[in-house]
Amino acid sequence: MASRPLSTQLEDSTSVLLVAPASDPADDRACVDLLTFDDPRRENVLSVTLSQTPAERLALWKREGDGTIPNRAAVVDGCASSTDAERAAVAEEVSELSVDVLSDTAGPMELALTIGQYLGEWAEDSERTLACIHSLSELLDSFARGEVVQLINALDARLEATDAVAHYHLDPEAHDEQTVADVRPLFDAVVEHAPEDGWTVTTSSRDEAPQFRGETSALYPDETSPEQLPLDHSLDDVFELLADERRRRATYALARSRTQITSLERLADEVVDREVARGDVTGPLHRREVEIALVHNHLPRLDEAGLVEYDHETGEIEKRGFEPGLVTFLRHVDRLERP
Repeated sequence: MASRPLSTQLEDSTSVLLVAPASDPADDRACVDLLTFDDPRRENVLSVTLSQTPAERLALWKREGDGTIPNRAAVVDGCASSTDAERAAVAEEVSELSVDVLSDTAGPMELALTIGQYLGEWAEDSERTLACIHSLSELLDSFARGEVVQLINALDARLEATDAVAHYHLDPEAHDEQTVADVRPLFDAVVEHAPEDGWTVTTSSRDEAPQFRGETSALYPDETSPEQLPLDHSLDDVFELLADERRRRATYALARSRTQITSLERLADEVVDREVARGDVTGPLHRREVEIALVHNHLPRLDEAGLVEYDHETGEIEKRGFEPGLVTFLRHVDRLERP
């Protein structure tokens, strides 16, 4: 691996904006540089692609790096542009690499949830996680700016909590100068390429960087859509709760329930039905396994988060913190995740 001047300058940064034309080879070189702070075998690497196929991102890693496969590696295909055969070929070429494909209707929150799940699962490792979002330009072109800002802020909190680092690609040729200026303060480091001068690294104190959560700015329209509901829970807490697949299914079922109180038996049946639909049943004792996991793991976590109150003696589960914004969010993600 060649020398890594960018990564060595950004060791204290959490979120990095990489500003360079997408057609410039320097953009690719910098991407791999920022994914190799250390020996890749001691790192977890997450590549989120919104414009290229997993095969193209893997080819970039091999071309610009030394071909070493990280401790853990995954590609989130957010544009769903690759075929099943192409993804199978990638998996066959690198068995350690997993590919997660988002649906065509996926929005910024589903993307944030998927990234958050990887960050949460990999946080248990001693290895550092490095992520690439390719690209912020695609996000800005596809979604409302306020949604994109919410995604960046939500992931920023998740990155800090898991000691991970992410860089976002931005093609300055795809946006006007004001858009580029508006997004720069969202990151604690900006790496910008100029053909004559090479790379310029600008870092800022997180205390000094402006925060856009819930604020009116050039990135937020003054009008509020009537369909938009406030989310009283922090997205970081929501991601933490939904990181576990079975707890996620239980939470979806509770969000869709029309009754305030449900039974353990009914919730277990709902979770089992969802796992049967996805082919995740492990054997004749599967339902008992689900019930035990709910009682000893997932319901206590939901109780601690203030979403339910579980009565061990009666087996009754009372919903507490399912406010309208959270229910709307959960139902939306549930629809996207259903088989």
